[in-house]
Amino acid sequence: MALLTLMVQRNMVLNCRCGIPFTRREHIAPFLGVLSLFLTMLKAKLHSATVTQCDLHYEGSVSIDQDLLEASGILPFERVDIWNVTNGARIATYALEAPRGSHAIGINGAAARHFAVGDTVIIAAFAEVEAEAARQHAPTVVILGPGNAIKRVN
Repeated sequence: MALLTLMVQRNMVLNCRCGIPFTRREHIAPFLGVLSLFLTMLKAKLHSATVTQCDLHYEGSVSIDQDLLEASGILPFERVDIWNVTNGARIATYALEAPRGSHAIGINGAAARHFAVGDTVIIAAFAEVEAEAARQHAPTVVILGPGNAIKRVN
């Protein structure tokens, strides 16, 4: 059975993943006993990363050292948000693997216009967690030091 997820606010459905456009509470009433509410929670974060390269002419994404991806649990091609601490820019893109041990954080494509080598950034990935499990959910936070070396993992 396919999971049907509805996001309800003020008795109106804002999104339905099954593709059926429910717009009124009476349309979803039959499902209310079987639906789960999901919250978008922080899954993983690379904190205080330093941009090591910017490539405006590369297909858009962020290249992240494989060691950092594994430490954080971020998967290749997973959507990530990047927040530039240096200048305040915020973008959404997807993660790509950079060579293991390179300590690389490379901003690619049009996003490179908002970042420069040496900028401090935060890279975050999110997951949808059932509301009941959300209180026990704990994200993986990787704190980075100089040269994108892992200082600690929380």
